[in-house]
Amino acid sequence: MNLSQDELAYLLACRAGAKISRYEHFHHEPSLRTAMACSIVFQVPVEEIFAGLSAEIEQNTIERIRLLARKVNLSDPARVSDIRRKTLVVGLLENHPSLKRK
Repeated sequence: MNLSQDELAYLLACRAGAKISRYEHFHHEPSLRTAMACSIVFQVPVEEIFAGLSAEIEQNTIERIRLLARKVNLSDPARVSDIRRKTLVVGLLENHPSLKRK
């Protein structure tokens, strides 16, 4: 886009271009507000701008969903709260495009 770091910093409501440098060199993760502003400025989804971070978060979350599914399956099935949790977790497992039941 031919913006200087200072100009991009201004658009992202950062104090100085040095912060942009820290983002570019992966020394600092942007806040959600900054990530959303990047999406607006570059007209690209946040997941594409921060693809590496997005993939890491997705993998960690998927693993936690799978672990929770195993944990919930060990619970007492007679308890109403357990049934609700199982329903939620099964829904996550079945409906999320990145998850395949194992």
